[in-house]
Amino acid sequence: MVYSPIYTEEAMKWSKYDTVVWFQDTEKNEPRGNQTRHWLLDKAHPELAQEEYEVDASEFNPSAELARAFELMQANIAADGKKPPYDYLSTTASFKWNETKREPALSGVKTMHNFAHNQISRFSQIWSSYWGQPNNDHYIYQPKDYLKLAHKFYTIYHASINNNIDYFHTEEINENIRLHCDVGLHKTARLDQAKIGNMQFGDDSYGLSEHDIGIIPKSLLGYLWFNLADDIANKKRYGFCQGRAGCIRVFGTNVRSSRNTCSKACRTHLSRSPNVEIFPSIFERREV
Repeated sequence: MVYSPIYTEEAMKWSKYDTVVWFQDTEKNEPRGNQTRHWLLDKAHPELAQEEYEVDASEFNPSAELARAFELMQANIAADGKKPPYDYLSTTASFKWNETKREPALSGVKTMHNFAHNQISRFSQIWSSYWGQPNNDHYIYQPKDYLKLAHKFYTIYHASINNNIDYFHTEEINENIRLHCDVGLHKTARLDQAKIGNMQFGDDSYGLSEHDIGIIPKSLLGYLWFNLADDIANKKRYGFCQGRAGCIRVFGTNVRSSRNTCSKACRTHLSRSPNVEIFPSIFERREV
């Protein structure tokens, strides 16, 4: 007898600021005066509180948008059309060079380093403004952490689209799901159909306590890995915003296939600049 496992995902609530920007963490002592390290993503509008939302990939896909962010980082940093290697990106994401009395004008190499750092920070900021901080512990994500995560997701999506998912990809996905999600039996509330007609406001007695085998993310990071696995297992159809060169939006499963812009701002930009050059994506011609 063959048993089909039942996988359920309980909708998770998450919170984020409307817009975040990078600030230097002044509490961290900088050992080298010609380098700047330690940044924080914090609210751009202090008067606004964090807003809560329900995480899903129906309109926009947060996992795929990480991969798209990596594509755009590479595209903007590329010199003479050559994509920079990940090791170089990792180094530039870690710090910025400062002008000093001894070096009032930065060399060409250091200027390029800072440009690369700014691009990584830029697209990390855009992604986090849409989705929030990935984790809910005390570790503060730095530009290098967003870069690392975006690179991982790009690599796995690229392998999946080219039918090259291997043992190491699946092990990495499974390990992160186990690490960042609660996997197993979970209590669920089901409606007692016999009581629905007699329900009164505030009456919670209609819920029956049952159990399902489920995968419930413990954080946004857990949802990202769970959603990545779901994308690979179910061969979802993708599409990305083509309204602006710097837009990272990747459409979810409930968006019509003919849609090519994510918002009014991108539609307006496209109408005014119909020949805008959009960097191609691994998501644009996904066939199911």
